[in-house]
Amino acid sequence: MKISHVLCIAILGSIAVPRAQAIPGLPLFAATAGSGAGELYQLSSVNGAVVKDIGPLNDAGALNYGMTGLAFDPVTQQLYGSTAHGGGSDPSTHDKLVTINPATGLVTPIGPFNVPTGGTMTDISFDPTTDTLYGIGSVGGAHLYSINTVTGQATKVGDSGFGFTTGGGIAIDSTGIVYGSPDVAHFGTYNKSTGAYVQIADPGPDLSTTGGYGGMCFDGATLYSSFSSPNHLLTIDTGSGAVTDLGASISRLDAIAFPTPEPTSLAAFALAMTAFAARPRRKS
Repeated sequence: MKISHVLCIAILGSIAVPRAQAIPGLPLFAATAGSGAGELYQLSSVNGAVVKDIGPLNDAGALNYGMTGLAFDPVTQQLYGSTAHGGGSDPSTHDKLVTINPATGLVTPIGPFNVPTGGTMTDISFDPTTDTLYGIGSVGGAHLYSINTVTGQATKVGDSGFGFTTGGGIAIDSTGIVYGSPDVAHFGTYNKSTGAYVQIADPGPDLSTTGGYGGMCFDGATLYSSFSSPNHLLTIDTGSGAVTDLGASISRLDAIAFPTPEPTSLAAFALAMTAFAARPRRKS
């Protein structure tokens, strides 16, 4: 084997193609819940304004679903949603994990969360280091749950110390740290092994004392959040909890998510190196 072949193989062995994570500049998907119909949108990540109204969140039978959480699977790029606990939707649509076609808004139910205390997830997020889906329970306390993406079954990780949930946004960064806001006065992290919550700061300035940080997601290293009452799009500094108000957004905004495309450039480079190392060489 030539030295160049050995070098190429060594380089390939040292390349670790990372799991997908949000890339700055991609469209921000958003969904509504509450007393009205569920609708899927694309929003501007600069000011929260509507870029595109994709359409109603209906299944094949025309049942409409309000969404409390959105999350893209970092491996398959599939968009998942957690459906509302109440509101104006049909009771058969409540408290479920679903998949959503991001181009049309078509909803495909997977199954109920089956949380013993009842209720749904206030928000959901994938851990990009393990491809595990997590959520925060809406009833019985702002506790961390892991979610089976095949059945929808939610399993409580542990007690957070909170007896209620207001807002309940959750987002997991590229290193696997779980950030969340159990209520309007709390922003911190959750332990993925025990479910314990650790406070970082009282996020602020708050837009009101009656709303909450209900939907969260990362775009690169920037943490975005929706706020209810009034409905605004924000960013939150993960170190200090400082809130930056980006602007007013759609009524009943409850869930946001950035897509997470595969790192194609690095994968293509690895394939090219493989082909180069494997090509036949002339004898000298």
